[in-house]
Amino acid sequence: MLATPDGTPVTKVENKDGKLKVEAVEKVVDAEVKTRASALDGQLQDAKAKVAAGDKDAAIKLFQAVAEQKCMFPKKAKDAAKELKKLGVGEVARLADGPEFSSPVFEPRKARESS
Repeated sequence: MLATPDGTPVTKVENKDGKLKVEAVEKVVDAEVKTRASALDGQLQDAKAKVAAGDKDAAIKLFQAVAEQKCMFPKKAKDAAKELKKLGVGEVARLADGPEFSSPVFEPRKARESS
Protein backbone atom coordinates (compact mmCIF):
# COMPACT_ATOMS: atom_id res chain seq x y z
CA MET A 1 0.00 0.00 0.00
CA LEU A 2 1.23 3.46 -0.87
CA ALA A 3 0.14 6.26 1.48
CA THR A 4 0.60 9.98 2.02
CA PRO A 5 2.76 11.19 4.94
CA ASP A 6 -0.35 11.54 7.10
CA GLY A 7 -1.27 7.89 6.47
CA THR A 8 -4.03 8.37 3.91
CA PRO A 9 -3.95 5.45 1.45
CA VAL A 10 -3.14 6.45 -2.13
CA THR A 11 -3.16 3.10 -3.90
CA LYS A 12 -2.67 -0.56 -3.24
CA VAL A 13 -0.88 -3.24 -5.23
CA GLU A 14 -2.60 -6.61 -5.01
CA ASN A 15 -0.51 -9.69 -4.42
CA LYS A 16 -0.80 -12.92 -6.32
CA ASP A 17 -0.11 -16.09 -4.38
CA GLY A 18 1.40 -14.01 -1.58
CA LYS A 19 3.88 -12.22 -3.87
CA LEU A 20 4.04 -8.70 -5.26
CA LYS A 21 5.14 -8.11 -8.83
CA VAL A 22 8.05 -5.68 -8.92
CA GLU A 23 6.76 -4.09 -12.14
CA ALA A 24 3.40 -3.32 -10.52
CA VAL A 25 5.07 -1.70 -7.50
CA GLU A 26 7.42 0.32 -9.71
CA LYS A 27 4.50 1.52 -11.82
CA VAL A 28 2.53 2.67 -8.77
CA VAL A 29 5.52 4.42 -7.20
CA ASP A 30 6.49 6.09 -10.49
CA ALA A 31 2.96 7.40 -11.01
CA GLU A 32 2.77 8.75 -7.47
CA VAL A 33 6.16 10.49 -7.71
CA LYS A 34 5.06 12.16 -10.96
CA THR A 35 1.75 13.21 -9.39
CA ARG A 36 3.48 14.72 -6.36
CA ALA A 37 6.08 16.50 -8.52
CA SER A 38 3.32 17.98 -10.65
CA ALA A 39 1.45 19.14 -7.55
CA LEU A 40 4.60 20.83 -6.22
CA ASP A 41 5.14 22.56 -9.57
CA GLY A 42 1.60 23.88 -9.29
CA GLN A 43 2.22 25.10 -5.74
CA LEU A 44 5.39 26.91 -6.84
CA GLN A 45 3.52 28.61 -9.68
CA ASP A 46 0.63 29.57 -7.39
CA ALA A 47 3.04 30.96 -4.81
CA LYS A 48 4.86 33.05 -7.42
CA ALA A 49 1.52 34.36 -8.67
CA LYS A 50 0.55 35.30 -5.12
CA VAL A 51 3.84 37.16 -4.67
CA ALA A 52 3.13 39.09 -7.88
CA ALA A 53 -0.39 39.86 -6.62
CA GLY A 54 0.97 41.08 -3.29
CA ASP A 55 -0.37 38.23 -1.13
CA LYS A 56 2.91 37.58 0.69
CA ASP A 57 1.44 35.51 3.57
CA ALA A 58 -0.30 33.02 1.26
CA ALA A 59 2.85 32.75 -0.88
CA ILE A 60 4.98 32.02 2.18
CA LYS A 61 2.67 29.18 3.23
CA LEU A 62 2.85 27.63 -0.24
CA PHE A 63 6.62 27.98 -0.46
CA GLN A 64 7.00 26.43 3.01
CA ALA A 65 4.83 23.47 1.98
CA VAL A 66 7.10 22.87 -1.02
CA ALA A 67 10.25 23.28 1.10
CA GLU A 68 8.98 20.57 3.45
CA GLN A 69 9.27 18.07 0.59
CA LYS A 70 13.07 18.40 0.56
CA CYS A 71 13.72 14.67 0.90
CA MET A 72 11.85 13.63 -2.23
CA PHE A 73 12.18 16.81 -4.28
CA PRO A 74 15.34 18.65 -3.23
CA LYS A 75 15.54 20.92 -6.30
CA LYS A 76 11.97 22.14 -5.89
CA ALA A 77 12.58 22.62 -2.16
CA LYS A 78 15.71 24.67 -2.89
CA ASP A 79 13.74 26.85 -5.30
CA ALA A 80 11.10 27.38 -2.61
CA ALA A 81 13.79 28.19 -0.04
CA LYS A 82 15.30 30.82 -2.35
CA GLU A 83 11.90 32.42 -2.82
CA LEU A 84 11.30 32.37 0.95
CA LYS A 85 14.62 34.17 1.48
CA LYS A 86 13.55 36.82 -1.03
CA LEU A 87 10.38 37.28 1.00
CA GLY A 88 12.39 37.76 4.18
CA VAL A 89 11.66 34.45 5.83
CA GLY A 90 14.84 33.80 7.80
CA GLU A 91 14.06 30.37 9.20
CA VAL A 92 14.59 28.31 6.07
CA ALA A 93 16.46 25.10 6.84
CA ARG A 94 19.58 24.48 4.80
CA LEU A 95 18.78 21.97 2.07
CA ALA A 96 21.35 19.40 1.08
CA ASP A 97 21.66 18.05 -2.44
CA GLY A 98 19.36 15.14 -3.10
CA PRO A 99 20.27 11.67 -4.26
CA GLU A 100 21.60 11.09 -7.76
CA PHE A 101 19.01 9.05 -9.64
CA SER A 102 20.92 8.76 -12.90
CA SER A 103 22.85 5.66 -11.83
CA PRO A 104 21.78 2.27 -13.25
CA VAL A 105 20.72 1.19 -9.77
CA PHE A 106 17.82 3.65 -9.89
CA GLU A 107 16.65 2.92 -13.42
CA PRO A 108 13.33 1.14 -13.78
CA ARG A 109 13.55 -2.62 -14.05
CA LYS A 110 12.68 -2.73 -17.77
CA ALA A 111 15.50 -0.34 -18.64
CA ARG A 112 18.03 -2.45 -16.73
CA GLU A 113 16.84 -5.73 -18.24
CA SER A 114 16.95 -4.44 -21.82
CA SER A 115 20.58 -3.29 -21.47
